[in-house]
Amino acid sequence: VVLVETHRHINPTMATTTTSDTTTPDDNHNCTIITLNQARDLPRTPIDGKPTLVYWDIVGIAHPLRLALAAQADVEWVDVRLQCGGSRDMQANKRDWYQVKQELREEGVLEFPNLPYLLMRNDDSDTKEETVRLTQSGAILRFLSHKYHHPLSGNVDSNKIPFHVVDVMYEEARDLDGTLVRLSYEDGADAVRRWLSSDGLQTALQRWGEIMITTTTTTTTGGKKVGTDRFLRGSTTLTPVDLQLYTVLYKIRRALQEEQWQDDDDDESRVSLPGWTRHYMTCVETASTSLQAYIQALETRGVPVNNPHAKFGGSQKHE
Repeated sequence: VVLVETHRHINPTMATTTTSDTTTPDDNHNCTIITLNQARDLPRTPIDGKPTLVYWDIVGIAHPLRLALAAQADVEWVDVRLQCGGSRDMQANKRDWYQVKQELREEGVLEFPNLPYLLMRNDDSDTKEETVRLTQSGAILRFLSHKYHHPLSGNVDSNKIPFHVVDVMYEEARDLDGTLVRLSYEDGADAVRRWLSSDGLQTALQRWGEIMITTTTTTTTGGKKVGTDRFLRGSTTLTPVDLQLYTVLYKIRRALQEEQWQDDDDDESRVSLPGWTRHYMTCVETASTSLQAYIQALETRGVPVNNPHAKFGGSQKHE
């Protein structure tokens, strides 16, 4: 299965496409990336019958959802990205999106239209709906976790971390992300930098290091290898907590790489991620060949973290 990046005009009702400017960088991908210039072209049905995730062409809040689908090596899906353009274009694009948002509600496509949204065929014979239509990033990630029992649900040992505690950890990771998003959009680089160097964040990351697996541990029974813990403590496979925490760490890493901070000669003022994060992030990135290929493709594209109107992190930057 090949990942192809396309710039398409999509018929919203039929989800048929004409394709141009196509590239095929790697044969390990299970995803088709489609970038759209206009909100009116956003799909109303799953494209080619495949799970279709729709969001801005940024990292944003949809990153864990994209990783969740990319991790499923045997699931072909479509990553639809609405281009933001420059800061002036973004205002026009947002106005267009608000119009389409109203149309999606009036047409019965989405009950609560928003970005991101997920469209996919409904395989549940107990319901009459032919298509699953979801908004709200947390709801989408939980749905995917239940839909694809492996690897998203993980195999967390309840004796180590009860499942209700896993939910708490997921929300804690979202709160960290929410803080970074708010500072980036409302306050700017100086505020982001103060937060990155704050005792509060460093304490939180230290606590996360104690909770998450920081070194690969092989479990054996009678001398026979039966599993390897690399993710959330007690799990040998990805969980929603891993995907959300990885996203926060990825955004922090990107923030620390900002060019405006690279000329700082004061070594004492420099901020870095704790040592445990490097191994942990590598474990997530290499959880499956399809996920690894997808992440590498995103690094090549240099997708911005935030939309252009953000005061920090809204510019395109290659890794």
